[in-house]
Amino acid sequence: MDIPATNPQRFIPHRWLSAYDVGMHTKRMLPVYKVLYFGFMGKDKALYKDPLQQLYTDYHVSEKAQRRIAFLHQDLSKKGMTESGKMRKSRVVKKIWFESQGVEMHLSVYLGVLPILQEYVMVFQVSVSSVNI
Repeated sequence: MDIPATNPQRFIPHRWLSAYDVGMHTKRMLPVYKVLYFGFMGKDKALYKDPLQQLYTDYHVSEKAQRRIAFLHQDLSKKGMTESGKMRKSRVVKKIWFESQGVEMHLSVYLGVLPILQEYVMVFQVSVSSVNI
């Protein structure tokens, strides 16, 4: 898909502006997450087969790669998980597949507002620093 693979970034609660970095990373990786978590989808796989094929078309995924991904999806669906792991996977599937428009809208709002807030924080930090000198 020509999207550089990286480890997911984590939000640091005491550094609220880290939400911007996490949001940028999540928006960039969202198509990859969709392809990966399709393998954890339950009975709804048939409903979301067409959107998955559209992702493959949009990102020019070859037939060979699609077959390899389908094989990985079969392995993921057979994977034994704890109850907590199943719940976590179902939450992620719900967000990136069933509620994808809402997630993308929230990400867009955050990514639009957080840089503006970051500029204000920088301005106030500079003004406080110059007052203390």
